[in-house]
Amino acid sequence: MWFGRTDSLTIKVANVKWLALLAALGGVIPIAAWLKGNRQHIPKFFILIGILPYLFKSVSGLDVGLISWNERSGIVSGLELTMVDILAMVIYLSLPRSGQPVPFFAVFGLYFLALCLSMFQAESLLAGSFYIWQTARVFFLFLVVQQACADERVPAALLMGLAIGLFIQTAVVVWQRIGLGWIQAHGTFVHQNTLGMVAIMVLLPHFALLLGGSRRWAVWGASLAGALVAAMTTSRASVGLTAAGLALTYAITSMHTFTPRKAIVGFAGLILVAALLPVVFQSFQARFAVSALSDDYGEREAFKRAAALILEDHPMGVGANHYVVTSKYRGYADRAGVYHSEESRNAHVHNAYWLTAAETGYLGFIAFVLLLLHPAIVAFRCGWRNADDPRGALLLGMGSALTVVYVHCNYEWIFVTVQLQYFFAILVGMIAGLAQQLGYWATGPRWRVFAGPAAALVKQKVNAN
Repeated sequence: MWFGRTDSLTIKVANVKWLALLAALGGVIPIAAWLKGNRQHIPKFFILIGILPYLFKSVSGLDVGLISWNERSGIVSGLELTMVDILAMVIYLSLPRSGQPVPFFAVFGLYFLALCLSMFQAESLLAGSFYIWQTARVFFLFLVVQQACADERVPAALLMGLAIGLFIQTAVVVWQRIGLGWIQAHGTFVHQNTLGMVAIMVLLPHFALLLGGSRRWAVWGASLAGALVAAMTTSRASVGLTAAGLALTYAITSMHTFTPRKAIVGFAGLILVAALLPVVFQSFQARFAVSALSDDYGEREAFKRAAALILEDHPMGVGANHYVVTSKYRGYADRAGVYHSEESRNAHVHNAYWLTAAETGYLGFIAFVLLLLHPAIVAFRCGWRNADDPRGALLLGMGSALTVVYVHCNYEWIFVTVQLQYFFAILVGMIAGLAQQLGYWATGPRWRVFAGPAAALVKQKVNAN
């Protein structure tokens, strides 16, 4: 009787979500048409874009699985669509076409090509298509943010949305720690490491603006909230890399120009660290008392061995979204010494680079690394040239955030989940848009620099003849 009621309730909830999805899709064109004629409301939509990635996995109704394979272990378990995607559709249809080249299109395209080629190695084409669909959605969000950043109000609105989301996380983790007594708070995310990586991606750009002289309350608040959230996760990687990221951002911006403001912020930061240190130390003591860390490290190495064995046998990869089923059912977990518990056999290798290499092969690994590096390089180069401009300071902060996240990827696989990739798309879209505002690509792609004079020379010779 009880199970029957549960199934009936599940079906009703699913039907309501489908009806809500259809209603939302039906409203895309009318809302886009309205927004096109009311451009003053664009920032409000981007504030929502900044908030929603924090929430859609914890608030029912913000995401719908068009096809769901919840019983299958993988990076993504279906063809999903979220309110972030629908909002992106609305904004895209309302934007004027710029006609400019899309930055980072080549590296996104190479990675997408590697994912598609990996489909030929996959046991299930449908399961492989789930991750390709996710990547397409992430690229679309990047494209929308990049094009919208031609409007100077958009980056500020996105930062405001990201800050508000971080404030929500702060309230939740404080409740989880004090009210529920959790040692490792994870906010509205499924794991504390996910929250820690998100906190880094949001904290460092705001911290860079703070160092650059911003007096906005959201910048100060996000800087404090990000540090507190990272401390509350009681995650070694999150706490350590957050500290390293703050130091990196401070060092880079100070090397360019050291100001009294930066001296004051640095001194205040030392006081804050001293205040948080006892809390962090006590939290780690409590965590270490109930966890066997040496076993955790041994298991991580076993996962890497399994991924290396897969890559050795499959240089083209085993297909996107196929690491777990290959490791579990093709004997690689046994050969690598992965624990025989169901939880361990259904887990991904705790390294985004090894996971990508095992699933998409050497080509996919190279494409993945290029996709990560190119935006970070642009952020640092353009930010350094314009560090006295708030946009340049923001670029340096985003470059630092990406750098720290890439180090974190050496210890976690979660970067390839859609929630974190939404944040990545927002940052990379802002990097591309701000760099375009600052004239980083004013001379055009390198091939045009050579092609232009060559074409002029040919035309001159033709006219002479």
